[in-house]
Amino acid sequence: MSAAPERLFTPGPVEIPQRLLDALARRPPHHRSEVFKRLLAELHPRLCSLFGTSGRVVVLAASGTGGMEAAAASLVRPGESVVVAVAGKFGERWVKILRAYGHAPRVVPGEWGQAVSPQALESELAKAPAAAVFLTHSETSTATLHDLRGQAEVARRRGALVVSDVITSLAVHEFRQDEFQVDAAVGGSQKGLMLPPGLALVGLSERALARLEAAEGEHSPAFYLDLRRAAASAAKDDTPFTPAVSLILALDESLRMIEAIGLPAVWQRHAAIAAAIRAGAQAAGFVLFSQAPADSVTALIPPAGISPKRILDHCYAERRFVLAGGQDALREKILRIGHMGLAYGPDDARAVVEALVASLAAQDLTIQPDLALRAVARSLKEIPCESSSPTR
Repeated sequence: MSAAPERLFTPGPVEIPQRLLDALARRPPHHRSEVFKRLLAELHPRLCSLFGTSGRVVVLAASGTGGMEAAAASLVRPGESVVVAVAGKFGERWVKILRAYGHAPRVVPGEWGQAVSPQALESELAKAPAAAVFLTHSETSTATLHDLRGQAEVARRRGALVVSDVITSLAVHEFRQDEFQVDAAVGGSQKGLMLPPGLALVGLSERALARLEAAEGEHSPAFYLDLRRAAASAAKDDTPFTPAVSLILALDESLRMIEAIGLPAVWQRHAAIAAAIRAGAQAAGFVLFSQAPADSVTALIPPAGISPKRILDHCYAERRFVLAGGQDALREKILRIGHMGLAYGPDDARAVVEALVASLAAQDLTIQPDLALRAVARSLKEIPCESSSPTR
């Protein structure tokens, strides 16, 4: 008998619905054809709706990190002061990117597993102004959701441009770019959009577009990642360089799936599934690592004496479930379960909790499986998400 197929419960890439696999298999048109330009024209207002912006969304053939680098390289000028909120590995990534472009970012630090408060950001900005503030909405390394709306409000009040990583919150958590006062928002294809890696999406507000246009004629440290160039091409339903055509065809289908049930229902569905997994895992004896849990990823501390690796190995060996460990200092402390995208439903919440319970039982721990599954069931009843998602 052949082994059961793997099922990804990782922080990304995520499970790809069959509809999107079928779209990826289509014969792609030439990227300079009228057919493809019409697709880009149709995608633009839909991407703006996804982000919640009246500005422009550019699509780059890059990972999410490429989108982050494009934002840093294109929106900050040499010598300008920048501030970064850091409470995890991806907040640290902003710092590394900015330093690579010669900036000396001021860091607002936070404990890993806790959100950086708007008040902490306000305190730093009160010391000296900043041209731009770099934020992380959903910190994947700690499974923590930050108060992006509150942070951005503080930064805008202080006159700073607001740039945020929304890579694991886009199409997962409520995010309304213009309403949240975010000037540049960076997303990626392999999270809530349910695609393979390879696309970075950057939402640019009218304010960010004005800043890019004001820089025309100035030397840019970026070439391929120059957002001014990308935004100018997007305004003409084009791209400055060869795009990832097949991924863009699948992006069209991904948006259709999201649009079929509506963004608020997508956010609600993620909230229900995440809450169910958290409830079941806690009933089984795990401890939540984050004090402000995100709905994209769940970070768990196993019971005392049990290493995360033993849980990960058992889940894979017995169920072929691929979970993730912690990163850097959290490597031996936590495990992480990803549940972004419409390929995950109530059955997956129950199945992954069952796998966690079985992994503890294999370590000779006394547990009550029914208690954990009842917690999952109670949580799923609180927010309806049993309706079938348009994954086929």
